[in-house]
Amino acid sequence: MTGEKRDVEEYVRALAAEHGVTPQGDVYGRLAQVLTNLSGDDVEFDEVERLLVALKRKGVIQGAKMLLLQAEYLRGKRTSTGG
Repeated sequence: MTGEKRDVEEYVRALAAEHGVTPQGDVYGRLAQVLTNLSGDDVEFDEVERLLVALKRKGVIQGAKMLLLQAEYLRGKRTSTGG
């Protein structure tokens, strides 16, 4: 795992723990996943990405910060898998 991914993952997990946020989706998240699957898209967030969404929904981070953190996380994830 690259340093970039690990740093973002550690930051997100620590921020979630500090604010009592869990990666469990709510009814709206589950509905969005069903609609995404029905549309033929195969998008599945991992635990860190679900934490980012939960942090944004709780108002801990703003949408722009969520997107920046997710981009950094995915960039590190792609690098660590050679993609």
